[in-house]
Amino acid sequence: MKKDPAHFHTVLGLCLISLAACYSEPEIKNDSHTFLTNPFIGRWQTGSEYYEFREDGTGGVSSNLNGPFANDFSYFIWYGQGLGNLPKHNTLITAGGDTTTAGNAEIKQFAFLVNSNGTITCTPQILTPAANGSFTIAPDSAAAAVFNPLGSAANKSFALHNPFIGEWHAAWNGSEHEGSDSTWSYQFRADGTVKTYHHGLHQFENGYLVRGQVLVILGEWRFNDNFGYISSTFTIHDNGNISSDEQDHGGLHWDFTRVDTAEWK
Repeated sequence: MKKDPAHFHTVLGLCLISLAACYSEPEIKNDSHTFLTNPFIGRWQTGSEYYEFREDGTGGVSSNLNGPFANDFSYFIWYGQGLGNLPKHNTLITAGGDTTTAGNAEIKQFAFLVNSNGTITCTPQILTPAANGSFTIAPDSAAAAVFNPLGSAANKSFALHNPFIGEWHAAWNGSEHEGSDSTWSYQFRADGTVKTYHHGLHQFENGYLVRGQVLVILGEWRFNDNFGYISSTFTIHDNGNISSDEQDHGGLHWDFTRVDTAEWK
């Protein structure tokens, strides 16, 4: 079940499940993608709490200006970058708590606005189940928080390290489109974006995060705001390939096979 964010000031759980194995990240070849800049990187104050958003996609909360800032949550942003024509929203997703499974994780979705004075306003989004696995999304305006920067804004790109970075051939057991191909291509990048191609149909962009054994994606087409984020519990196999099972939108199963160069539209 998706967990509706009650207030951004709630400190996310401290549990981070470490990946069991070390890995070397592959080079992404022939990628003309320009890395997405991230306005959150740095330290911020909202109310009596202080937040640190780091380049590696993790963040921490402290009651003290100088920390310490633990590894309380992971995060990514969705700017509406990409190829589709769906509404574009500035979205922040955070994940913390028990991330051994997607069903247990504390996943929260926020709309954000970068203000002209350098502050950022974050408004929790309440996700309510609707028909066909979709959700209605409404702002919890009373819980909006203004983040005041501590120091100059960094506006850097993510520098993520996770086992998904690289290109993948993926197969699923979904059938959203009659007669559609079960084959997909994925390119997970170190800036928190992922290029996605459903073979024979459409190619599009998303944002993603990995925390513990949980993968969260939001963006365009099947990962779009009509569904809210889609979270999965994943397993890394001895051969380096990955399987995952979605917590949301029908509980679909995926098998990811790493490739040097995936097929693109």
